[in-house]
Amino acid sequence: MCARLEAKGIEIGILVNNAGFGLHGAFDVTPLEDELRMVEVHVCATVRLTKALLPAMVRRGRGRVLNIGSVYSFAPVPMQAMYGATKAFLASFSEALAGELKGTGVTVTLLCPGLTRTEFHNRAGIHGKGIRGVSADVVARLGVDGMERGRLVIIPSFWNNVFVLAARCFPRRTYLALILTINRMRGLTR
Repeated sequence: MCARLEAKGIEIGILVNNAGFGLHGAFDVTPLEDELRMVEVHVCATVRLTKALLPAMVRRGRGRVLNIGSVYSFAPVPMQAMYGATKAFLASFSEALAGELKGTGVTVTLLCPGLTRTEFHNRAGIHGKGIRGVSADVVARLGVDGMERGRLVIIPSFWNNVFVLAARCFPRRTYLALILTINRMRGLTR
């Protein structure tokens, strides 16, 4: 694919890895096929596309990669174990890659939205209980602006930053209990 694009003189200067979906439920009862499909979409597709397009960006000395993570990139989330794990991969991958690319003219940005007003939650089986969040337009604008500035991590909204800070600062046991309580209040239980 990339060779055909280059042969036609088409340069890809921006890669946005935004494909994804959610899956809610206890890991022991969610379908294995869905969990593996999530790894394929969130992780493998990102790696394949980045591996395919990044070398030409580096050769040209310019380019941008925008990976869509989540506030769940920074903490395990019971009842969405695989989702959080795949988003944690994206965080680690993005930050490591950004370090490798320093000085090449290519930047990597990780956009980590929290609750965003889209159809995502309904499709993940989380039906409207306490779903507010930031508009998709605002998240997209913040992501593009941050990417253009070469920022490494973007976490839209004050409350999303509080969530990430809590995930980083609270003892794991306390954090997990808090997330389970929030999920119960939203009706997300076994």
